[in-house]
Amino acid sequence: MEIRTHIKLSDLTRQVEDVIKGAFNSTYWIIAEIEGHKFYPNDDRHYFDFIEKSDVATEQIAKVSGVSWRDGSRTIKALKKKQASYLVMAYRC
Repeated sequence: MEIRTHIKLSDLTRQVEDVIKGAFNSTYWIIAEIEGHKFYPNDDRHYFDFIEKSDVATEQIAKVSGVSWRDGSRTIKALKKKQASYLVMAYRC
C-alpha cells in the first residue's frame, strides 16, 4: 500500500462528502448558536460560526464556520425584516 504525502483538495472534499453521505442519509436540524455574523452587501454573502456550548458551562464544545448566499441570504433578509431573533437552518447530507 502506497503512503500518500499529499492529496488534491478536490479528492479530499469528495472523500469527506462520501463519508458524510454514507453516515447520514436523511435531513437533520442542527441545533446551534450563531456567532460572529458578518454581512458583505456587495457580495450578498453572510459569514458566521455555528457554536455549541456545554449545558453546564459556557465552554465551547463544537464550532463550524458557515457561509450563506443566494437563497440563504434572501432568507436571512426576510427574517431580519420580521425581526426574528433566531435562524433555523437545515443541512441535507
